Amino acid sequence: MSSVSASSLLLLCLLHVLPIAEVLSQSNNNDTTTTTIEVESACELLDQYGFLTSQEEINCQDEASNIVEQLEVEEFELFHNITYPDGATLTAEERQAQLAASARAIAELNPMTIDFQLSLNKYSTLTIEERKQRNGLKLGDTPGQDEQDLLHQTNAASTATTASSSTGDSTTGPPTATTDLPDSVDWEANGAVTYVKDQGHCGCCWAITAAAAMEGITAIDTNYQYLQSLSFQQFISCDSGNDGCSDGSNTAALQYATGSSANSIGGVEADDTYPYTDFGGTTTTTCHANATGLAVTVAGSVLPISIDNTNQGDTPRAVLMKQAVAKQPVAIAMNAQCDIITHYHSGVLTMDTGCACDESNISSCLDHAILMVGYNDTAPIPYFRIKNSWGTDWGEAGYFRVAQQGGGPFGFFGILAQAVAPKSGINVTNQVLPEPAVDAADEGLGSDGSSSSSSSSSSGTTRRSMSLAALAILWWWVL
Repeated sequence: MSSVSASSLLLLCLLHVLPIAEVLSQSNNNDTTTTTIEVESACELLDQYGFLTSQEEINCQDEASNIVEQLEVEEFELFHNITYPDGATLTAEERQAQLAASARAIAELNPMTIDFQLSLNKYSTLTIEERKQRNGLKLGDTPGQDEQDLLHQTNAASTATTASSSTGDSTTGPPTATTDLPDSVDWEANGAVTYVKDQGHCGCCWAITAAAAMEGITAIDTNYQYLQSLSFQQFISCDSGNDGCSDGSNTAALQYATGSSANSIGGVEADDTYPYTDFGGTTTTTCHANATGLAVTVAGSVLPISIDNTNQGDTPRAVLMKQAVAKQPVAIAMNAQCDIITHYHSGVLTMDTGCACDESNISSCLDHAILMVGYNDTAPIPYFRIKNSWGTDWGEAGYFRVAQQGGGPFGFFGILAQAVAPKSGINVTNQVLPEPAVDAADEGLGSDGSSSSSSSSSSGTTRRSMSLAALAILWWWVL
């Protein structure tokens, strides 16, 4: 691939896909003569760093679409380390067209709100069908009843398995109605959430989320002595009740994890003994589960929120969700097809254009599984905090926030439609195993192993001051 020109580096900077400091560093080491930046283009840079009024932001949006037309897609792919699904055949010209379409969508949506920001990212050159391939949650034609049926099967299957082997606190169950909820909950900060995974082009969100829910309850039930990433590859290759990279169900996955007859080893291995291999989207159908690597099993599951409102009465869905997540991280569902989710960068999502769910479409609307890790009632916009499985280079270091109030009957993106939670996490090994070491630079973590998003708000003023200084240097440098 050809070297990146200085002019393209500057365009990348203007599109908020590369920090100014990195642009200056790489451009100064490039012999290519830098082209002059037009004042209108610099306006877009000012916009990205928050120095413009609302009207000025709107005037800048059209310029962003013009800039991206000049950007070679190969250079964009290089900066974002973009990969494509196994068997992808689109040409560079077709990828270029998709990149331009993404830029236009962002330019249209960003001026609508100041609550959140969208930006180009590693998914901006993917087609709609390729994006859909990531979203592998499967629900039946009658999703509420289907999940209830699976739940009964799961709990029945777990009875014999866990009766004599449980070492955890199995009291975690359906949350009881209460107004005495904490103002905020964050299970990542509490130490019950492992690092953010990247599913790539495999529709295994259901497997990653089921594993994440098990990781959380096991950490809680062992008093945070056992926080270990579990093998979602085992779910993909070994769980015959689901369909690997094509699609699957959280509830069915947790049924498998109880040690049902379909699970030859009686639980789930650790991720480091059975690592992920299906990033490209092709399912590995041979199961390599080994009882010697068995790490965790669960004692059944609960459904604190169901689509058909079973046993929920008149309690608002947002309250039910907070009651559930106050106890443990829970697996939930959403619609993730729209540009707002694909290009989410930061902030609290207060609109779901293109991803709204209601009673008429709920069975087909929910297509992506994620992990609810907390909420905050005291923020200017009260929000839910959610862990995604698209890597730390998406969103807020792999997480996103959604407003608690608003949207349709199931909340924004349908996130309040359903929640599934393991009853109890059982550390079969009876060992204290630390979370595997992760390169902080690669995984978007701080030097202390915490998510970089946790410190983003406190450092915002410093970054803005640094950005303003860098902007002045940039103008001096190019002129």
